[in-house]
Amino acid sequence: MHEITVICAGLGCALLSAILVKRKVKKLPDLSDDVFVKKFNDIYKGVSKEAVLRERDSLASQLGIPCQKLDPSYTFDELSKHLDSFGSYQLAIGDLENTTSELFEKLGVNKPYKSPSNIGEFIHEIIKVKTAALSG
Repeated sequence: MHEITVICAGLGCALLSAILVKRKVKKLPDLSDDVFVKKFNDIYKGVSKEAVLRERDSLASQLGIPCQKLDPSYTFDELSKHLDSFGSYQLAIGDLENTTSELFEKLGVNKPYKSPSNIGEFIHEIIKVKTAALSG
């Protein structure tokens, strides 16, 4: 009986967390693909639309949010204010850091000395590494 209570409490917390995150995410403005790419390319010139959107979509998926809610200018701290609920955002960021480290290691590239300051910089770094690995 105690196990069922614990399981139900855990499921209740997970459901509450998902509801809270969904409500907070709705407050973030939607950004179309074209606007996202334009904002990105205003800072990082010469990157293909396809590469930018592919990495944006991958990042959104790892963070568990709709891709149209991301903006290249958002810092990870800004996102955490909208997405953190019961530590779920911190877990997602931890998973993202692990995935990124594994990618850099797999491609034989040194990890940047600092964490990216915003979504755009993160996407740019990933595209740079993948491009270097393909050409080298």
